[in-house]
Amino acid sequence: MAGIACGSWEGCGPYPAVRAVLAGRLGQLGVLVVEELGFGHGPTALTIPFGVPAVLDAPADGGRYTLTTEVPALT
Repeated sequence: MAGIACGSWEGCGPYPAVRAVLAGRLGQLGVLVVEELGFGHGPTALTIPFGVPAVLDAPADGGRYTLTTEVPALT
């Protein structure tokens, strides 16, 4: 595992508190953690399959992060 992709946290409590939980649980893993990728909680959240291999692209220049599945979610 090279990174963790997190979604959004709308309606999950104060954002600073949510980030503190994420940092406490994931911060010591030594991998990139990216959030707000368009899936998660909220009325416009995208659906993303669990357990499907994916590539998390996080440009070093701070550009746009992307998450791309390597196989179809449904067969």
